[in-house]
Amino acid sequence: MPIDVYDYRANLSNLVVQPQIRSRFRRVELGPVPEVHSHDLGGETFLVMEGEIEFTVDGERVVCTAGQSIFVPPRTTHAVRALGERPAVMYLSVSPHVEPTHTFYDGDGQSLPPRYGVWRTAGGGDAPTTDSSSTLLQSYRRAVEELSDLASANAESVSNCDTVTRAAIDTLWDSLRPLLQHIETVERTWNALALEAAS
Repeated sequence: MPIDVYDYRANLSNLVVQPQIRSRFRRVELGPVPEVHSHDLGGETFLVMEGEIEFTVDGERVVCTAGQSIFVPPRTTHAVRALGERPAVMYLSVSPHVEPTHTFYDGDGQSLPPRYGVWRTAGGGDAPTTDSSSTLLQSYRRAVEELSDLASANAESVSNCDTVTRAAIDTLWDSLRPLLQHIETVERTWNALALEAAS
């Protein structure tokens, strides 16, 4: 399988869009600060590639230049704007990437109703599904039911654990790993269902 290589001078759309992560290069134009937003589940990492960017995070400001990076935890308001004489370029990633991926706020700081697929304005990612809403709902229902079964198996492993030993931890991991891996399936089916229902 070939390794995808992305170049920030040419690839300014979403590069990777998965439930585990969304990443992209972004040109930040000079001008007013865009809408403040947060991510309910995802932490966001920013790396300035060119120019200067002012980050406003939870009401505090910091200016970063090429080579500097910040991390914004989930549920933390933030906005970015370019400073100086020219636009700036940054890399960003949000992990996990689960709909609705952005929460926006009104002038009083109250969260607005969810908006789905906000990230699509930057392009990239998979094409919208052609599955019907009812098919997507069935897929999501199956994924959640399987997650419930896996969680029950993990809970049973925990209830059978009397002492914390290496063997006990290995046994717990054997029942936890499939549960955590299956969360991706739940997220993927949820994202498809949410995007279809919101369109």
